[in-house]
Amino acid sequence: MPYYRCYETSDGRFMAVGCIEPQFFAEFLRLLEIDPTEFGGQNKRDLHETQHATLEALFKTQTRDHWAALFDGSDACTSPVLDYVEAAQHPQVAARHGLTPVGPFTHPRPAPVFGEAGEPDLADIPRINAGREAVTALLGYDEDRVAQLITSKVLSE
Repeated sequence: MPYYRCYETSDGRFMAVGCIEPQFFAEFLRLLEIDPTEFGGQNKRDLHETQHATLEALFKTQTRDHWAALFDGSDACTSPVLDYVEAAQHPQVAARHGLTPVGPFTHPRPAPVFGEAGEPDLADIPRINAGREAVTALLGYDEDRVAQLITSKVLSE
């Protein structure tokens, strides 16, 4: 559906579009300055290929941040697709304490979080190959087979 997907922008980034309900779709078209009559009905499947092409071409004319600013605060159900670093710094994620550091990594917190739940009790992330012996033994591999797999770079040292 042209109203429920991601579109690439001029800077190689993406905007997520999810304006499924008619009132949100109407707001989406209004902000894009697209005439709804010319664009055609939201659920006219025979028009979807043309509608996709129209929106793909339009989103490619500006950067993701341009489109994000245009849709910010609207009911068009359209938002920027954030990379990992941007998502971690997003004000909503910060306000909801949605991420937590575990060792050198940042992970999403388990949800839902009720009240003042505090930091989750997450186990440390195992080191590379920490479970290799147990896994290869479970698979029935002897030391020679494991050595072959390491030599052929199927397993790391």
